[in-house]
Amino acid sequence: MKLAKILRWQPQTQQYGYAIGALALGFFSMLVLVYGIFFATGTLVTGFDPLSTVIGLQFVPLLIAIAIIGIYGWRRTGRHRPSAVIVGLLVTLYVVAGTATQVA
Repeated sequence: MKLAKILRWQPQTQQYGYAIGALALGFFSMLVLVYGIFFATGTLVTGFDPLSTVIGLQFVPLLIAIAIIGIYGWRRTGRHRPSAVIVGLLVTLYVVAGTATQVA
């Protein structure tokens, strides 16, 4: 609650920047570290599961989109609930669409 009051008076670009940084920066930093080690040494840090490193690339743009939608909805309505519902539906759609299905 206190953070929301502080952020409300920040410029619009700064609000979006904080949200993108909070959601995507950690994941992006991890990918930079993993791929930096990979290009430097030729081996993956996650050698036991190399596919997880490739799959991880898709989450940075997804987290950026979630941050933008969340801040837009919060700025537009003044409440977090509408954007939380929209983001929840987006994540659900993304997970369901990305799930492999098998038909017998």
